[in-house]
Amino acid sequence: MEARWVKQTVEPLIGGHEIFLDSDDLQDLTKLLNHVVESEVLIIMQTSEVIARPWMILELHTAVTHDIPIVALFVRGKGYDFDKSPQILSHLDTQLDQLNPGASKVLRQFGVEPIDAAYLLSQVIPKIISIELNTSASKKVLDASMQDLVQHLRNAKPCKINLSK
Repeated sequence: MEARWVKQTVEPLIGGHEIFLDSDDLQDLTKLLNHVVESEVLIIMQTSEVIARPWMILELHTAVTHDIPIVALFVRGKGYDFDKSPQILSHLDTQLDQLNPGASKVLRQFGVEPIDAAYLLSQVIPKIISIELNTSASKKVLDASMQDLVQHLRNAKPCKINLSK
């Protein structure tokens, strides 16, 4: 629900650029990663389940490996834990199937080993400064949050990390 609202709110603010929402008009999930590669920026909606969803992990992994900038939107009240997330990401190879049984198999089907995703994402995601979305806030605060998001989208740069282990 929040992702759809952000899409509808931000599209008019970014001058006609379309925001692809991964749940919109996607008949074939295998094409999802192509949409990420074709994107100028990937927005991660920080909620409790985001780092346990294999498709989101694949989207993030694809963005990082293709130098697609990532902007994080922290959704207040949806359970994202900034303290636990880096640890989960660091140990994604051992914890992913505990959080979401069968998720590792999905990653492997697309040529991504969970240990590689763990290393890559643990180097990137915790370093992204999040923008807060508080859906209970006043209209003025929501408008300001969306303006902040637009500014971050315009200024987004790819995450550069050292991939040597």
